[in-house]
Amino acid sequence: MKKTNRWLRKLVGRERPAGEEEEEDIDLPGQTRTSQQTPPPHGRSEELHPSPVPPEPEPRIVPQDRMLDFSWKLGTVIIVAFFLSFTAVMVLRGLIAENNLLFSFFANMYLAGTIIFGGGPVVIPLLSEYVVAEGWVSARDFLIGLAIQQSFPGPNFNFAVYLGALTAANAGHSSALGALLGFLGIFAPGLITVHGTMGIWSAVRGLRWVKSLLRGINAAAVGLIYTAVYRLWQVGFVDEGYEQGTSLALEPWMVVITATSYVGGYCDFYTPFTMRFDLLLPLGIALAPIVAAQDSLKIDIVNRLSCAKKTKVGDNIAVNYNGTLTDGTPFDSSYSEDGSSPFTFPLGIGMVIRGWDLGLLDMCVGEQRILTIGPGLAYGNEAVGPIPAGSTLVFETELMEIIEEEEASDE
Repeated sequence: MKKTNRWLRKLVGRERPAGEEEEEDIDLPGQTRTSQQTPPPHGRSEELHPSPVPPEPEPRIVPQDRMLDFSWKLGTVIIVAFFLSFTAVMVLRGLIAENNLLFSFFANMYLAGTIIFGGGPVVIPLLSEYVVAEGWVSARDFLIGLAIQQSFPGPNFNFAVYLGALTAANAGHSSALGALLGFLGIFAPGLITVHGTMGIWSAVRGLRWVKSLLRGINAAAVGLIYTAVYRLWQVGFVDEGYEQGTSLALEPWMVVITATSYVGGYCDFYTPFTMRFDLLLPLGIALAPIVAAQDSLKIDIVNRLSCAKKTKVGDNIAVNYNGTLTDGTPFDSSYSEDGSSPFTFPLGIGMVIRGWDLGLLDMCVGEQRILTIGPGLAYGNEAVGPIPAGSTLVFETELMEIIEEEEASDE
């Protein structure tokens, strides 16, 4: 390695100035060195698509005037002081959290910032757990803020400022104060521990077990990122009229587009030029609105009600309905000249069309909804009775009853 570094300095005509310290390289998973690359197993593929081999990166050099002049003793003091402050915040969180929302929010941000810092997407499910699950911010507002935040540069920790302002405003406090508490709570642990670690790092960075520990942390970060993506996937779909998110897996074409995008990215990285799918992801994004129309579900709530018990998957429910095509042609109804005969079925287990399984969730007894269901969530390209193939269906529905289990078993 020393020979390689000397060769690189000679190549670029640069010698290391006196007073500068060279950082020791630590090979982590995901860092690729050209000298260790294996030739592709596809024969002459590189001749078809030649690409310059990137040079080995120049070793990172830290100027002396930019190094933190911390001794390992001072670093240890900083780390110990931080853990004492963390313990104090967590103890107070348990004692006064119910009576002081702003301190409880600050404590949750302090905890999130301690568990992981760096600004990546890993922090998003933690923020959801510590803010949305507490009832301070709705899932809809959380996802809207996340979408807005992705449009701006900077770490995802900036999102904590938005959540702090919204949490404080919803509770009748100053939004500026909430934003400040979010900023301090999420950033303070990282800033303190980094300064403390820099003092200790110079004394321990040459130890083999420390290098192994860093590799393990890097591997664990991959799992945390997967967890973040999966948690967002589970709550990433919020339909009109709802405050809570549901899984994107309920939208079949979202599953298809996501899967093909991942496969396309894998193929693009591991296959030669003649087998690459460079346009797969952009094409999937462009086609998403078109194919999604087939699986569309529009819910118009006629009379929004509040209740303690709402419909959920597995409930036996009784529903009155009128079914028409988009041109107003009726094809089915639970109403007759003799009155109504509500249709009874278990919700969410595939006993009815998928548009009903999705469109009648989170509904109160007496609530009325108009469901406009695309063919992908109805009968598709199959003609059923008076319903032509590929039809979009419109249902006027009213929830009459959520049948208790004992009642359902008697029937």
